[in-house]
Amino acid sequence: MIPERVADRMCPVYQQLLMSSSNSGDAETSLTLEQLRANYKKQVRSYDVTTESSIETHDLFMVGRNDNAIALRLFQQNLSDASAPAVLYIHGGGWVLGDIDSHAGICADIAMHTGFRVVSVDYRLSPESIYPSALHDCIDALHYIVDSAQSLCIDPRRVSLMGDSAGGNLCAAVAMACRQRSITVASQVLLYPSLGADTSLPSFFENEDIPGLSRDDMQYYFQTYIGGETLPDALAAPLTATHFDQLPPSYISVAEFDPLRDDGCQYAKNLSAAATPTTLSVEQGLGHSWLWVRNHSTAAQLAFRRACRFLLHSDD
Repeated sequence: MIPERVADRMCPVYQQLLMSSSNSGDAETSLTLEQLRANYKKQVRSYDVTTESSIETHDLFMVGRNDNAIALRLFQQNLSDASAPAVLYIHGGGWVLGDIDSHAGICADIAMHTGFRVVSVDYRLSPESIYPSALHDCIDALHYIVDSAQSLCIDPRRVSLMGDSAGGNLCAAVAMACRQRSITVASQVLLYPSLGADTSLPSFFENEDIPGLSRDDMQYYFQTYIGGETLPDALAAPLTATHFDQLPPSYISVAEFDPLRDDGCQYAKNLSAAATPTTLSVEQGLGHSWLWVRNHSTAAQLAFRRACRFLLHSDD
């Protein structure tokens, strides 16, 4: 049930999403991994509806480090041969759920609203492949986009990162990793990202009675991702890093009723303190996973369009 204390402030459409969620409170123990993934796919099919049918898609494949095969999907609206800016989209799902199919509608809508070429990466999931497998796949995908820019009709100097939830974590980690590499990220857009390893932040307790992502869920997902309870390094949880300079212009969207809200807020403070151009958007009336209702909820639609506008403006 939606607590009375927040019901009149929460977007009604988002409330319906929470009440229909198949995964609420089930991540830690009550369902098998196969059931979690099946429920996630079922929910996605119900909500992830793109408003645009003109987006063309192409499935791509690349070979990453250690000969690992990685699937990618290209979404594009502009069919000309002219080089266009691009976005590497990294999907959410707690590093355990999701794939390039689950977030296809989101990627199509980004391509529609920006005119950018959007590339989604099907990174390896946990627990089958624990950290840093997913991060390596995302870094390798970024290198592939830049190296293949001519054939993909992409401007290699204008490639941004965008991701939701666990995907926001991976975006931030990729951007940090790129500081040591000969590749420049144009900007990063993190939507309700999971950036730390601390579930004792105030936002977890403020929202603990709201259906959806719980503290137990978050602990399950993160420990599954890193393969235990010991943080391997700062790239697994970018909020724990010691240096936040030399990072691209950043847009961080956090939601009022999201347990992960304080992760994003603190990350934005750290970036700003390091003189990284940073925009923090607090989405009122929404919570975790609001992207799924971006075409059903006015509040979510506006939040989505603000993120897309940032991509466009950061490319000016």
